[in-house]
Order: sequence, then C-alpha cells, then structure tokens
Amino acid sequence: MPDLSHVEVAAAVGQGQKEKCKTLVLKGRQATSIPTLANFDSLTKLDVSNNALKSLKFLSSCIHLTWLSFDSNNITELGTISHLTSLKVLNAGNNKIQSLAPLASLQSLNAIIA
Repeated sequence: MPDLSHVEVAAAVGQGQKEKCKTLVLKGRQATSIPTLANFDSLTKLDVSNNALKSLKFLSSCIHLTWLSFDSNNITELGTISHLTSLKVLNAGNNKIQSLAPLASLQSLNAIIA
C-alpha cells in the first residue's frame, strides 16, 4: 500500500495552491500515510476516507479544520486530533477507535459519526 508523497498531495491541489486550498479530498487512494499538511493555512475541510491510515499525525498543523472525515481506515486513537478546536463535524466511522474521550476538548464539535 502506498504512502502519499508531498508531490502527490500538491498535485491533488494544484501547483502553488496549498496556502489557498480550503477543501482537500484524498479519499480512496489506499494510502497508509500522508505527509504533513504544513502550509495548508486555509484548509477547513479534509476527506481522507477509504484509505489504510493508522495515524492522524499529519494533521498537526491543520488547526483551521471545521470538517474532517477519515472513515474506513485503521485509526485506533484520537489523541492526535484533540488540538483541532475549530472542528464542527467529524466522520470517524468504520475504524478501530477505542475511546472518544480525546474529543472532550473539542467544544465546537456538533456532529460525530463513529
């Protein structure tokens, strides 16, 4: 299963468009990992569903996300997204999540699919 490279992510957005990108869809690519999404300063919506991801560490700089979908992956813990305080909608269905407790700090969260 492939790891998405910085080049592949940039190609999905368009050259030189990272800073302006508000929505990024990387679903169904059988990716086991995604490079950090640094420089995606305007990103508010991200869909990485239907991959083979085991970690969400690549979201460390995505502080403006309001909508996140990572359903149908291999995610087991949510501690790596507890800093996403702008998150309103989360689709985490069809994963192997053991606890939703890390989401308690996300006061803006209105909808969870788990």
